Parts: sequence; structure tokens; C-alpha cells
Amino acid sequence: MRAVVIPAKNEADGIGKVLTGIRVWAPDLTVVVANGCTDTTIEEAIAAGPANTHVIEFEEPLGIDVPRAVGARYAYELGADTVVFIDGDMSGEITHVILELLAGIDSGTDLALVNCYPYITRRLKLTERMLDFRRLLNFELGLLNTLGVASPCHGPHAISRTLLEKVGFTCLAVPPLELAVAKAQGCNIKVHAAVPHVYLSSKIRANAHSRLVTETIIGDCIEGIRFTRGEERNRLWEGIEYDGYNSQRRWDLLAAALRNLDCLKTIKV
Repeated sequence: MRAVVIPAKNEADGIGKVLTGIRVWAPDLTVVVANGCTDTTIEEAIAAGPANTHVIEFEEPLGIDVPRAVGARYAYELGADTVVFIDGDMSGEITHVILELLAGIDSGTDLALVNCYPYITRRLKLTERMLDFRRLLNFELGLLNTLGVASPCHGPHAISRTLLEKVGFTCLAVPPLELAVAKAQGCNIKVHAAVPHVYLSSKIRANAHSRLVTETIIGDCIEGIRFTRGEERNRLWEGIEYDGYNSQRRWDLLAAALRNLDCLKTIKV
């Protein structure tokens, strides 16, 4: 069974297009995790979702990436062999990318990634800093030559049921840590597609939000590096703590959801 997990927070203006786009490759199960929405995201998802769409509603925001872990566990319990992650604002024409990720999983890859920085040579200073940490993590993992700066923290990616059984679900809320744990557990990790970030057509956010997301990714990479080195996990580097949105991750809500999926407020289309 192929499932797609779509985290969505106030994506009423784009979630319909995202859900319409996935109909081309026809997932067996669609899981929309409505993450503290205060707009009509849920109604739009119900209206646009293909057959067997399940909308999980959290009244309180879970925080960045945490919905992936909830959605993956939900899909796993329903028998998913492959889980694809797409953000709720990722409305670009990316069907070809998803098909390449699915082919990768079918061929034996456990973590199929997309390189979202394949051609750009000049970037903002903070973006370069973030890519430096992604590059360092992949180097520490012995995967730099095969992955470059690709990471599950950016763009769509797909995972196998084997990966979920080996790494669990909690680390999916910190994607670079997911990568590090997957490598430690002997999972097969490859890049199967490349698409410049602009073609994902993600929503343009305020500069402050972009900065905090970038700092979150840097801190997540530091956690992955610390794990790989066998060091105490933290987000400190050269005296700077890269928190970003990390402190807003609701580990309590995640733990409660993973303990008892039956308590989730779910609408099935």
C-alpha cells in the first residue's frame, strides 16, 4: 500500500491543488494532518481529497515536522508499505518527482530523497550556512558522495515500511536525525530525483519565518551530527544554539498520539 502524508497548517489556499495533483499517481491512502489550523484547510481537504483520504485534526499546533511522525504512524498501522511526505503548500508540478521516489522505494531504497539544490550556485548567506551543516552531516554519515546536500528536511521524500520498523516514529519529527538513525540502522539511502526548490511552488513566507526555519534545520543537523558521533544530543555549535522553531515542537502531543491513535480526531473521506 502506498500512502502520502501531508502536513498542513492554514493551507486553505493551496491544499486543494496539492490533493488534486496526487490523484495522478493515485496513492492508496492519503493522510492530511491538520496542524492547528484556524482557516478552512480541513474543509478544503475534505472537498478535494481523493478516495480514502483521512484528515487528522489537531486543534493545537504540533510544531514543525511533528505531523510527519503522526501521519507516518497512522499510515503504518493501516498497512502502508511506502510513505511519501509532501508539504501542504507544495503545489508545484512534481508528479515526475514522486514517481521517481516511488520507483526508488520499489527498487529497494528505504529512504528516497530529492536534491532541491541541484543547480543554484549563489544563495543567501544563511542558506549557505544551512547547506554547510547538511553537507557536514552527510559527510559524517559517509554519504556525502552519494547524497550531496540532499536531506529529508527539504522537499518531498519517501520511506519504506522497513525504515519505519527500524527507526521508529519519533525521530521523523527531526528529519536530519531520521537520516542519521536510518544510516545507523543499515537502511538503504539514495537520491532518486532532483528539482530546484522554486519548482516546488511552496508558499512564499516572511523573512523572519524563513530565518527561523533555516535555523531549525541547522539545529536539527547538529543533533544528527551529535548522534552520529555518539555525543550528547544538543543544538549548540561554536557557542551558538540553533533553536529556530524546535522549542515549539509538541513532544507531549506526539507521544500521546503515538500511544493511542484511536484518540485522534479523524475524518475519513
